[in-house]
Amino acid sequence: MLTVTLSGLERDDLVTRTVHPIVPPRVDYSLTDLGHNLSATTTDLVQWAEHNRPHIDNARKPTTNEKQPNRTRPRPTESANSCRRIQGGCRQVI
Repeated sequence: MLTVTLSGLERDDLVTRTVHPIVPPRVDYSLTDLGHNLSATTTDLVQWAEHNRPHIDNARKPTTNEKQPNRTRPRPTESANSCRRIQGGCRQVI
């Protein structure tokens, strides 16, 4: 999987691959100018996410008035009629 990822990054000109003709074989990867540019952008995104994490976590907390989400599957003991009422129609009651 690492090889596939590195090959893709090389294909997209984000890294350069240098093969050294020695034993044991050695391969070095380094960022291109485009890779450095992307690195700076992703660093800014990570810093934004870390800075705003408390706000995001707070926004995800359920409120006291918030209803529980509807079940997507009826319980096995429910009838086909209750399935239609809950989901607006079912193909099969399991």
